[in-house]
Amino acid sequence: MKGAFRKSMNWLHTWTGLALGWLLFFVFLTGTLGYFDTEMDRWMEPELPTTAKHVPEDQLIAMALEHLEYNAEESKQWQIILPQGREDMLRIAWKKPDTGKPMRHGRSMQREIIDHETNEIAEVRDTAGGQGLYRMHYRLHYMPSIVAFWIVGLATMFMLLALVTGIVIHIKIFKDFFTFRPKEGARSWLDAHSVVSVLALPFHIMITYSGLVFFMFTYMGMVFIANYDTSEMKNVRSEAFPRIAPFEASGNPGQLTDLNSVLATARKDLGSDHIYRISIDHPMDADSVIMVRRHDTSIFRNAEVDRFYYKGTTGEKLELNDPIKPVASDVRSVFTGLHEGHFAGTFMRWLYFISGLLGTAMIATGMLLWVEKRRFKNEVKNAPTKGYLLVKRTNIGIIVGLPLAIAVYFLANRLLPVEMADRSAWEMNALFITLGLALLYPFIRPAKTVWYEMLRLTAIALLAVPIVSAITTRHSMLSSFNHQDWTLFTYDLMLVVFGLAFAIAALYMKKRQSETPKPKRAGRSKGKRPQPKAVEAIATRNISNANSSAITNTAHRTSHSNDYTRT
Repeated sequence: MKGAFRKSMNWLHTWTGLALGWLLFFVFLTGTLGYFDTEMDRWMEPELPTTAKHVPEDQLIAMALEHLEYNAEESKQWQIILPQGREDMLRIAWKKPDTGKPMRHGRSMQREIIDHETNEIAEVRDTAGGQGLYRMHYRLHYMPSIVAFWIVGLATMFMLLALVTGIVIHIKIFKDFFTFRPKEGARSWLDAHSVVSVLALPFHIMITYSGLVFFMFTYMGMVFIANYDTSEMKNVRSEAFPRIAPFEASGNPGQLTDLNSVLATARKDLGSDHIYRISIDHPMDADSVIMVRRHDTSIFRNAEVDRFYYKGTTGEKLELNDPIKPVASDVRSVFTGLHEGHFAGTFMRWLYFISGLLGTAMIATGMLLWVEKRRFKNEVKNAPTKGYLLVKRTNIGIIVGLPLAIAVYFLANRLLPVEMADRSAWEMNALFITLGLALLYPFIRPAKTVWYEMLRLTAIALLAVPIVSAITTRHSMLSSFNHQDWTLFTYDLMLVVFGLAFAIAALYMKKRQSETPKPKRAGRSKGKRPQPKAVEAIATRNISNANSSAITNTAHRTSHSNDYTRT
């Protein structure tokens, strides 16, 4: 019974991983890059000046207020985002006066960046930026969001199932973690799959489960519809996501108090010398309200503990009752906070990034292991099935093609004309056109050389990005280092590191092509070949035994013949 259970789990693990493995690879890689979406946004807007973190906060706030008073006098809400944490630039935003709709994904907000060197609104190129890649891991691009949510949700459920069954079938998973058998075909890929899976297993489970929790109201919408009517649904949502009631304007004009005095009080209340965000509701009204918050360090998503409210005309602190959240809401907030990682500092963010890369490698090695296990049957016997060829060649196209497409996305950001219409859309088009060609390429090239060719092309593209960036913009690794702009410097450095990694992989594949190893059976034990002398001795012994047997048989037949003659 135990063997049958593990065998069924092995079957389930294999086919759940194979069914949506390519989509999961896409989701994991783009989602992993999203942990540095803010830094990516900064790199993809090279018109921006160097970091503004060295400019005094009071000076930056004065700049922001000047632009808001000039551009958004009639607006119902102002926002000032100071360069703190991962943010390097001074940003302002205001609610557009021509809409009374509640803010959703920032669509009702006009957002601008202030060049602190010139005190002007920064003119930057139209780009999809890091947010484009981040959103792609759950919106998939080119399709309605709700359809993408369901597709990604289905893939995520398959991923969770594959993780659970993988733990069941690898009963000695931690023991096997310390075992690696190179050049052993399927065994080597199995060992690599086990290593990258175990290294970040808690992260894989957390990120997969929390991804489902993130869109629970989408995936479980039918449950709510079946049990609640429209009016009750509003109550359910208000209980699940309690918020402070929106502030109403009095209709009477008012003058904002000195913001610096409010911020001095806020620094004491927040226990921090650095302010991250300032939001002013109804800035020209007598009932204006100022919200001040520090950098979000809470694991709870949208936590209220890092912000305080003050009366806009007097600076008096407002004692607002925090909304009482049910335990279920706090649990969901923790999971979504863990998934997004906004609370993470520099070290934790890099840990998220590396764990995400390990998850991507886990999916890739699993797909390659499926092919390697069936290699002997399909290639040595020279009878490859259509399914085997499809998986083998698509693996190459997606595993190497997606990094190549992302490199082309970065190149498009630098090479497309700045004045081009729909420029950000064409950055994305360049990515998906490249990915489509990469998926086609393995089907028109010999399987023996396609790995090397695509790895080499990806390495060239990645290494070309910082070079093209230095030629086409004022930013380069050297200038970033001289200005101590570590965001841009680290970004270019990582492109070089990944480019060199793909170059090393290409050289390794070229070496393997020259060796042309014979495919091995999956699970075949490795034994020592007999030495030549031993082979000769065995052959001599076999010949001697054969001769002795022949002599004995001849004598036996002769004896019977003599007996017959005498008779």
